[in-house]
This record gives sequence, structure tokens and C-alpha cells, in this order.
Amino acid sequence: MNLQKLIIADHDAVLVENLAGYFRQRGVEVKTAYDAKTVLKLVHHETPDAFVIGITMPCNNGTTVCELLSDERRFAFLPAVLLTDHADDWLTHQCHALQAYYAAKGPELARRIETLLEEASSHVPVSVGA
Repeated sequence: MNLQKLIIADHDAVLVENLAGYFRQRGVEVKTAYDAKTVLKLVHHETPDAFVIGITMPCNNGTTVCELLSDERRFAFLPAVLLTDHADDWLTHQCHALQAYYAAKGPELARRIETLLEEASSHVPVSVGA
């Protein structure tokens, strides 16, 4: 995995810390956040290679964060994974419109994020959507 910087954000602190620990052990620099406002600050300050954000977040939601970042030219193609407890038609449509991926919270989550990181480092599109 060639990716160096990843932001992981969700209102579930246990999930965030478990994912952060997993990726740090693999040599990825990880920043964490628990609300949307902090994610926006981190992305602007750290310029990550990708970010993972929960749909449900304090101070805004994950889709709004993706919309705000996609409006800025330097972040328009920043790979993003939206975390969800379950995907529905609305979420699928939103993710396609935002050119973001979505992943269900669960045992396959780390693998899906690894796929995103591989894509970001190789610039080869792969399908990550659940």
C-alpha cells in the first residue's frame, strides 16, 4: 500500500479508533475526527490521499462534507468512502453523484478501505461500492 495519509471520521469512537489502529499498523498516517466540522478542517490542513466519513455525523453529515469538498477544485477528486449501517437507493444515488464510495460498517470495512487506498496510489479505478 503506497498511500501515506488517511482521515477516518465517524460518531462511533470505537470504530474510528479500531480502523485507525489497523491502518497505522500498516504504515499509513491516520488522522481521526468525530464530527464533520473537524473533518473539513483536517482535509484543508492535512490534504489526505483519501478519507472515510460516516453518513451520520455531528455538525453535518458525510454527504454534505463530500459535496462541500467536491466544490473545491483541489479536492474534487479526493477519494472518499461514506460509512453506512445499510445502503439504500438514496445513498447509492448520492454516492454516484459525488463520485464517492460507500461501505457498510462491518467486518469487510477495512478491506474495502484498503481497496480504495490501492486505487488512490495507482490511479486505477476499481469498484468498491457494496
